[in-house]
Amino acid sequence: MNNNYKPIKFNAGVLGGLLVMAFSTSNAATVPMSGPFSSPEWYGQANYLYSPLPEICTGVDTRTSGGHCLQATTVGTLTGGLHKFVDSLPLLSVGCATTNNLGQCLSVGVPDKTSFARKIVTDKSGNVLSLPNTDYYSLELTEYTQVMHSDLADAPTPLRGYRQLPTAGNPTPYTGTQYLSPFIIAAKGLPTRLKFKNSIVHEIPLPVDQSYWGAGSI
Repeated sequence: MNNNYKPIKFNAGVLGGLLVMAFSTSNAATVPMSGPFSSPEWYGQANYLYSPLPEICTGVDTRTSGGHCLQATTVGTLTGGLHKFVDSLPLLSVGCATTNNLGQCLSVGVPDKTSFARKIVTDKSGNVLSLPNTDYYSLELTEYTQVMHSDLADAPTPLRGYRQLPTAGNPTPYTGTQYLSPFIIAAKGLPTRLKFKNSIVHEIPLPVDQSYWGAGSI
């Protein structure tokens, strides 16, 4: 039995409604399986989470060096795969100043505080109204591509996400697109105004019941 296997232990917490998981590795004396075709003993060892890349076996026994190949294994039976836990999660960042190893972040939106600042107006009935200060965001839904894994650097994934657009009171926001941001941090007692622009070009290729009002492209 090889003692060099490293199970992944994790602790989970919640930050801003997102599940955050911290991973760490440690040596273990046992592993759930002794060969590539053995039945895994998932419940025989606590917190076991280890899945190496598949190997192309060449008929050489690699078990003594940490592999899974047997001498009688046919060449080319196992191939491909993605490395696990090599990319860090994107973190909250104003202006995407802090990114993960893939250059990604979860941007924090910066509000326009002047376009809808506090002012006094009179309505048609002659009533004097005091409009409060309001945070204003202009957001765009658009299509883009993003590298989802280091092993897929040459094959970005098509996605849909949001980005913040410039406004008169915020002419230079961070405009990078991300599927989980920009985050809008609203304050109690302070109104938040949002403007959405839909820049989606391609329709989602899913069947639509167009008997419902508003369904379809028309």
